[in-house]
Amino acid sequence: MRTIEKTDYAYSAIDKINKNFADLEEGMGGGTSEIIEKGDYIGRGTSFVRKNFDVAVGDFVRIEFPNGNWTDPEGVSTSYAKLAVGYLDGEDVTHTLFLVNIGQTIQPGYDIYISPALVDVFSSLYIYIRAQTDDVIPFILRRISSDKIKDYYREEMLDTINKVRARISTDCVTLAVVTDVHYRSYQNGSVIAPYVFLESCINMAELHRHVRLDNVVCMGDIIDGRTSAIQSIRDADDSMGALSGMETPFFFSLGNHDVNRYYSENVGETGDRLLTPTEIYSLYFQPLDERIVPGAENGMNYYRDIDRLKIRLVVLKSCTDAGLYAYSNATADWFEALINNTPNDWKVVVFTHVPVIPSHGYNGQAAFNAKINAALQSDKVISLFEGHVHGDNVFASPNWAVQVGCNKSVNFDPTSSAWPEGEMLFTRTGGTATEDLWDATGGTATEDLWDACVVDPTNALLSCIRFGAGIDRYIHYNPVSVAAGGTATLTPSVLTASAWHTRDSEASSITISNGVVSVAAGATSGSRLTAWAEDADGNREYWTILVS
Repeated sequence: MRTIEKTDYAYSAIDKINKNFADLEEGMGGGTSEIIEKGDYIGRGTSFVRKNFDVAVGDFVRIEFPNGNWTDPEGVSTSYAKLAVGYLDGEDVTHTLFLVNIGQTIQPGYDIYISPALVDVFSSLYIYIRAQTDDVIPFILRRISSDKIKDYYREEMLDTINKVRARISTDCVTLAVVTDVHYRSYQNGSVIAPYVFLESCINMAELHRHVRLDNVVCMGDIIDGRTSAIQSIRDADDSMGALSGMETPFFFSLGNHDVNRYYSENVGETGDRLLTPTEIYSLYFQPLDERIVPGAENGMNYYRDIDRLKIRLVVLKSCTDAGLYAYSNATADWFEALINNTPNDWKVVVFTHVPVIPSHGYNGQAAFNAKINAALQSDKVISLFEGHVHGDNVFASPNWAVQVGCNKSVNFDPTSSAWPEGEMLFTRTGGTATEDLWDATGGTATEDLWDACVVDPTNALLSCIRFGAGIDRYIHYNPVSVAAGGTATLTPSVLTASAWHTRDSEASSITISNGVVSVAAGATSGSRLTAWAEDADGNREYWTILVS
């Protein structure tokens, strides 16, 4: 039998088939999650173990604690000694998926993904609780449907599907871009994020069902890395398993948290370690899209070519194996050579975690690399996507850079001087914190946050359509050249403009009023200004004006 190779042309044909099915199958899922069991545990110094739950390989499961995080009013953990969740194999031997000991704050809920990799060994899920007070500790075990989105996401999903379809053609690249998940965040000994990432994967898979995604891109910090190495490995398995479970090719860029760098900040953890380079590669890079071409730093820099569109997607490593912000010389040399060797009629989109330019926020001079910065200024580069900062922003100098807000729902202090000009943060609303912690009817779409991105080389347009909290951003990535003393008119092709804005810190010799650009007679050649039209909902359409 002849083997049919997976090529971009084959994927293009699959696109057409999938679209036919999607047109016939417009309905979305949306049922509530299924409660498997509720239970109470009472007792000082005694243990509770339960197994044989109705759970199977491939399930997303959540254990919730409606009474909160088991701490006293001063925030000191006193009510419990241990919580363990794991599975039994066919010989009834226990295998722990995660373990929380005294000294670690119990959170109000934990997500568990029963990876398909366990198919030959998984027999039953078990829960073990040991208390040290007389408190009543209720819990809920719930199955989260992997093929149905929550009811309160339905309107947002339909809106996203329609917007993406309006921007795509057969000559586009369609991606989902998510960053800064901080899965099972332990920061400062308390929960700082709802458990939204598994729902994000369900939502991205739903979009993929209606509009086939070429790739999903996670730009790093998929875990929080503030616990034991063993726990971080389990968290990485869960979160990367959720990406794999979408059955969509995906990319990953290493973040500063992904190597367990911050373990020393977790109270009660001593003598632990960073993840080894072998563990890092095995967890984050072995599962990647099979079509990538690995490069420097043990393949943690890599690219994928979409031949039919002459588009190259590149992922850069922005952190050392110790989680420090830095682009290595090996990364810089590889990227410079890659850009130089990219044909002149091709375009490049770059994804990374830590911003390249210090003024883009939260990177420190250690991350800056002049060689990478110079390569990014090539006319071949459409845009750089950045994570790490936890906010949204768009920069047009020295080339387009798009920042995507954090998937977890708590940001840093928005008044901090560390924020670059124009940084945007958005209110996030999770479900009602009642017995059903993230209630299928009690939340809003702002619980989630990621972008559906369409790269349209025919119209030189990059569309970043937000699912969840935030705004849509449309970028005309080719500069609008205007001679000194000249004018030009910007005409929105996507939005209906209700206001016009510019980035204050950029060229004062360029002004804009109601879409009309004016360049002063003495303006310096090469000066740039970022301009955008904003509609009544705050969505933005961007241009960069370049003095020729």
